[in-house]
Amino acid sequence: MINLDKAAVVVVAAEATNAVETLTSAYVAHLRFSAEAIEGIRKSGLPISQSRRLIGQLLSAQTAAADWLKHTEAAISTLQAIHKHSNQAEVDIGCAAPWSNQFFTTGEISEFETHYQ
Repeated sequence: MINLDKAAVVVVAAEATNAVETLTSAYVAHLRFSAEAIEGIRKSGLPISQSRRLIGQLLSAQTAAADWLKHTEAAISTLQAIHKHSNQAEVDIGCAAPWSNQFFTTGEISEFETHYQ
């Protein structure tokens, strides 16, 4: 059995929730920035090669941000699996919604939690 400190579990759960919120907020902000930048150059007379380059750069940033969020989600799933095999498995540390039903629950590890996407 893995021995976890309850206080550490609470801190990690809170930071996981905060990280997801921060990443999602950054993703939304970048989407808005991208839309405004593309709209701003749309009728500027900028050569198509430069506008295509800008759009490609913005798209690459969005893809990287989506990957970062996906990897964070995978790490949270791994933490959940660790928690289920620990001395804290029966403890719902009170994560903010919607995490309390997905995090730190008891029972069998689901395919979702062990499948890296």
